[in-house]
Amino acid sequence: MSKKIDDEDNREIRLDDNLIKNKSKYIPPPLEISTSRKHSMDYLTKDGFILRTGYSDKRDWYLLPIKEILDNSIDFHWKYYRGENAYVNVDVTKDDALFRIRIRNSNPKNIPVFQDLDNIFHYDFRYGTKQEVHTISRGMLGDAMKQILSLGYILIHVNDDGTEFREKQWGYPLIIRHNMEEWKVYLNYNRMKQDPRVKLEKSLDNLTHSDTEIEVVLPMLVEVRNTLNRQYIERFCREYSILTTDISFRFHIQVDEAKLSQQAPIVPNNNPSINTNDHDLVTQLVTALSRLIPKDELNIEVPALHPIASSEVWNNSDSIHSYLPEEFWNRIANVHDKGSRTVYDVLRSFREGTNIKKYAQLRIPIASLLASPIMDKKIEKLYHQLKNALPLQRKLSLPYNPKRKERIIALVSRIAELYDIDRNKKPSYRIEHGYFYDGRILFPYTFEILGVPLANPKEDITRFIGAINYSTSPNNMKFEGEYDVGGQSVEGDIDDVLRSCGFHKHSANKSRLPCVIIGNVITPRRDLHGYDKSRIDTQPFAETIVTAAIKMSSNIQTLRAAGYIIHPKDEDYGNARQKKINRKKSAKELLRQFLIKERGLPSND
Repeated sequence: MSKKIDDEDNREIRLDDNLIKNKSKYIPPPLEISTSRKHSMDYLTKDGFILRTGYSDKRDWYLLPIKEILDNSIDFHWKYYRGENAYVNVDVTKDDALFRIRIRNSNPKNIPVFQDLDNIFHYDFRYGTKQEVHTISRGMLGDAMKQILSLGYILIHVNDDGTEFREKQWGYPLIIRHNMEEWKVYLNYNRMKQDPRVKLEKSLDNLTHSDTEIEVVLPMLVEVRNTLNRQYIERFCREYSILTTDISFRFHIQVDEAKLSQQAPIVPNNNPSINTNDHDLVTQLVTALSRLIPKDELNIEVPALHPIASSEVWNNSDSIHSYLPEEFWNRIANVHDKGSRTVYDVLRSFREGTNIKKYAQLRIPIASLLASPIMDKKIEKLYHQLKNALPLQRKLSLPYNPKRKERIIALVSRIAELYDIDRNKKPSYRIEHGYFYDGRILFPYTFEILGVPLANPKEDITRFIGAINYSTSPNNMKFEGEYDVGGQSVEGDIDDVLRSCGFHKHSANKSRLPCVIIGNVITPRRDLHGYDKSRIDTQPFAETIVTAAIKMSSNIQTLRAAGYIIHPKDEDYGNARQKKINRKKSAKELLRQFLIKERGLPSND
């Protein structure tokens, strides 16, 4: 279940009013945020990073900021631009030294964002508008901006062997452009004292746009310099956009790496008109040019297929029925603007709160409620009041058009941009609705799964792409857990479920055609699998996942039904045939020896 967030030692830090008002002639002093050592180690060490994110492949560390910033951008659009069009631009540049990311999302209405940078980058507590809110949202970390800010420091220390005295710092800031202003966020970490200090600097000049843009610069690790190539970055970007059909994406990926050639080219000096010095100069020039690999540049346009769902079509408010009493208590206690937000403001954020009248006791600030000597009784009363306001919701409202045919066409068209699919074979799509109830909490969820046959069944293998609330991950979510498939217990992940359905068995004629399979768990409540924030507890969804996988696979042909006969490898086939011959010889020889010995058959020797 959801873990109670330790909010001890929280401190309110407010920016100077002049910084917020953005006075053109005022140069604001940097704001420094000092935090305790209590929580910083989780964000600023290699082991802490792996434990929090679940990303062990260092290549994926560079893709994590892309995923988390995209998640936040789309959640923002879903909240404030219902029924409208929106776009996100992603610019990735990589060379031998640096990895640069710049992601910009539209905000034509100039809706205020990042008004609380001091809290966002405070390492003593988690802070965010999506904290402990049970709605269909994307970001898994919840406090991703702090982790992104820390990543540069982690990377420059990732190979430390304990022999250095000097404390290295990553000098590049995280840059946030929003609402026509620019902020630079610097991190300086005293490892000895375990004291991270964050400095916020506001630019004097105003921007000409109201869009939101995040810029990150990271040091390039030598060990992943070659494998974190353009194709690897492209695949993640394309896979991320597959399920998100209401946002326009523009990806620009540029890889510019200089590598030394194995041997400098020899330029013959056969022209007597070229003197020795000129020849040396030409040789140096050609050598320098030979050491450079041309820029590997790619532009990808992924247009939206429809506007964002309007509020009339998609209701994405959370329900009190998915909250334990302790979680509801935390929801109230962890409100950061306790002096200005009222009890009624919090209740109205729930689906059931729309049916509660605004009587006098609900107009008091959250701070007043928490100061009451009978606070616990009042919060308990509010909890039950919400639960009795509306009946249970057993089917989830979804952001996309539920028409099956349109959804299939949209998803297959995007998968075809990345994978070589068989356009003559019908894809198989299933969407299964369910709800979880354990006697304490209830919440609805949905699982959609799509299988698209690949073009070369004899060479291709099935690839699964996992998503949670339409968001994919660089390390690919496999939904680890325990499943019951046809009465047999399967403990592992979705690949084991698919194997039971006939996939991943390339050498068997009864196996199903290799497919690109994308599975998407859509849920307002995600309980983490231990401390790893990239994995969720699949137990609430296990039965529905299996049901959907079986139904999807039943409409994918087997290799034999599709006309493919898969023979064992020649080597294996020859060995098996020889063993079969040897077995026959041995049996005949044994019979002959038996007849000679026991029945008096004359020997030919």
